[in-house]
Amino acid sequence: MSSRLYLEVKANPRLQWMLLVVAVILLASLSKSIFDSISEEKSAVGQQFVMVEKLKDAANKNVDVDELEALEAEVANLTSNIPSSVSVNVAEAEALKVGAETFATSVVSSRISLVGSESIFIGESEYWQVRIQVTGRLPEKSLISFLSNFDGEKTNIRLNSLEYIPQSGDRISAVVDYLYKKAV
Repeated sequence: MSSRLYLEVKANPRLQWMLLVVAVILLASLSKSIFDSISEEKSAVGQQFVMVEKLKDAANKNVDVDELEALEAEVANLTSNIPSSVSVNVAEAEALKVGAETFATSVVSSRISLVGSESIFIGESEYWQVRIQVTGRLPEKSLISFLSNFDGEKTNIRLNSLEYIPQSGDRISAVVDYLYKKAV
């Protein structure tokens, strides 16, 4: 059987060329897969090498204890200003209540709706980010007072997005994030 196959290949030059092309394609495919796996490994090793260098640099740097204590005190001060809540549902209700109270003076015919909430873990502490949407009419003269709610004085409130169209009936649509700390 194999001698008959050998004679057929030897007698047919076209078949010889086809077998050669198939062998070249297989060899090229094999070499490409080998080179791809080598380049992936090289990339991974390069990233690990960079990380090791960063860790070595960090190990060689001296940590100023006074600066570290000052930073810890600043973080403690900032987190102490964040209101706490016993559950995410209470945090959502509180955000809706505070939003209604805060924006009722500047936004006419305001409508406050809950967009959603998300758990955030910072270290060992759990926080909830509650997102609400404020819609209504905002007269141009009230825009600055509306934006003054987000001047950075309150650490637990953030303006996520704002769409204000004064030419179209002073319509406003704002998405506001409130941050609440889980009560322990």
